[in-house]
Amino acid sequence: MQARSEKFNHLLSNGTDRLRVTDFSSKIVKKAVEFCNTEFIESFENEEKNIFAFAFIYKIPSLMAYSSKEIIDNANNENIFTLFKFADFYKYEPLKKWLLNYIIKNLNEISSFKSLDANLYEPILEEFLKQKKII
Repeated sequence: MQARSEKFNHLLSNGTDRLRVTDFSSKIVKKAVEFCNTEFIESFENEEKNIFAFAFIYKIPSLMAYSSKEIIDNANNENIFTLFKFADFYKYEPLKKWLLNYIIKNLNEISSFKSLDANLYEPILEEFLKQKKII
């Protein structure tokens, strides 16, 4: 873990090999350890966003990239705005870019969902304005 995370490296630099993580479930911590040991997670068990959040907080860029691929694999027209808002919250540009391109390609189908929360549109519109895709 120390080799993959500057935060873990700092936390473990006091000479102990023990660390208590209380802000994530043991399931998420185990998945992160699995990745750090093998560069692979056998099953995300629908926890890819929590694993990404763990990687963000504990500064594990390779796990952020890896879990963002799983987020992308599970993206669809119904969850795309929620996922974009998630990526925007963490300011993770590679994921935001992919999700924004998905939205642009599928805008007609996505906009037909009546159940979408209007608040989910706001970060998308801000991104469109920022990239001068709309004026």
